Amino acid sequence: MDFGFFFSQRHRGHRELETLTNFMSLAYKFSHVFGKIEAEGKVNIMRMSGGGVDMMIEVDHLTRDYGNGKGVFDVSFSLTRGEAFGFLGPNGAGKTTTLRHLMGFLRPQAGSCYVNGRDCWANSADIQRGLGYIPGEISFLDDMTGLSYLRFIARYRGMRDDGRMKALIDRFELDARGKIKKMSKGMKQKIGIVAAFMHDPEVLILDEPSGGLDPLMQNRFIDLLNEERARGKTILMSSHIFEEVERTCHRVGIIKDGRLAALDSIEALKAARVKSYIITLETAEDAAAFAREPLTVTGISGTRVTVSVQNNMRELITASLMDAMGFKLGDASLLGFMASYLYGFILLVCPMIFSILCGHALIARHVDNGSMASLLAAPVKRRTIAFTQMKALATGIVILVVYSTILEIAVAGAYFPGELDITKLLLMNTGLLCLHFCIGGICFFCSCLFSDAKYSLGFGAGIPFMMFALQMLGNAGEGASWTRYFTVFTLYSPERILAGGAGALMSMLVLFIGAIALFFGAIMVFTKKDLHV
Repeated sequence: MDFGFFFSQRHRGHRELETLTNFMSLAYKFSHVFGKIEAEGKVNIMRMSGGGVDMMIEVDHLTRDYGNGKGVFDVSFSLTRGEAFGFLGPNGAGKTTTLRHLMGFLRPQAGSCYVNGRDCWANSADIQRGLGYIPGEISFLDDMTGLSYLRFIARYRGMRDDGRMKALIDRFELDARGKIKKMSKGMKQKIGIVAAFMHDPEVLILDEPSGGLDPLMQNRFIDLLNEERARGKTILMSSHIFEEVERTCHRVGIIKDGRLAALDSIEALKAARVKSYIITLETAEDAAAFAREPLTVTGISGTRVTVSVQNNMRELITASLMDAMGFKLGDASLLGFMASYLYGFILLVCPMIFSILCGHALIARHVDNGSMASLLAAPVKRRTIAFTQMKALATGIVILVVYSTILEIAVAGAYFPGELDITKLLLMNTGLLCLHFCIGGICFFCSCLFSDAKYSLGFGAGIPFMMFALQMLGNAGEGASWTRYFTVFTLYSPERILAGGAGALMSMLVLFIGAIALFFGAIMVFTKKDLHV
């Protein structure tokens, strides 16, 4: 029967919808009764799981041949209660065909399928009472509204409480009042999700369920799947995106050309996954030297080298690549690389910019725009105001350095486990903290000295950047090495800290004492100066 035509032509009002729903619900109950009688006679084929294992889904040597190599061939896998299983494969690989057999839509040519111990073809009606299904190609009764359709399905399933349906509608921000035929693919997908989950099924069979959803809704759907998995639901989800099942599933089966190519845990498949990288170097000679390293090189063209890496990015960091990039690692240690790259520029400049901007804004800007007058009008001493602003700047510097330390440890632990010397890293970052205290002291001193914000920013930024430029110039060659004696950056040397010795500790102490002198000198200047506010 064409329900869409029947509903649009004969049942426009709510009362007619109620009549149709009651009729379908009654028909379902009669079919259940007769199905139960028939099942008691001969149809209800049950499969008992051995060994005390509670099997919820079993596919046993399933075969359906459509000809020309299309179909599924000798596919076997099983899911225990509470397991989430990802069914991966390209389009046309046989994922949907397998799921249609589990839904009882197709009869196997060979093999069998069971859900909760029941044969999927012989007992499909019984199975679907406790099953939620999202088809790959969603199609509804288009002349109905989304809400009418969901209520229709709820009545057909015998649901008496629509609280979960309303919660899912709110969760996915679904406006279900409009006509389904006017809805976008994403809206229709949301209706399919609500219809599949609203009766709280024990088993979920989902055929590419996130298709059409925007990234925000995809994340909400993944959260929902993880919640259902935690509640002990059995989930079989097909997809052609590995990252989608990686976040939700315990195990993965990969199907290709109708045959099961792999069946393993998520962790095992992630470890075995191979990624290709294209490395572009400056010259063909550098590319040839890099290609001679003990790597899996799949191609070389001019200055470009294609490399396959399995689970270990450190394989790419070779001596020839570092030489080509201009890094001299010596013993090629991780800390040596960090000292040459991170501590040579990034961790010097970024906190320095923070100190310049914050130091300028703490005192001079308030004096310049007159807002300092309201602070001084309160019964608060100048020394207290300046000391409070100084603490704010120092706290910001500490947070930046601590954050960078945590980030370095986390990244090193993920990509270079066991290779990071934590003690030396902490020592290097302690020296970095002393250096930025000193730079922050210079900026804060300028902020307290000048009443004009332009002068404060100019001198507060100019002095540190001039010293940084002198340091870079001194490092460029022996002829200009004398310039390093006019900058505080010379006192901080990651290489000297790694080498050890009292000299590195003495330099850190000098930086810290200098920072204290600058901060308290700035406070004294501010307490004594005339303020035209």
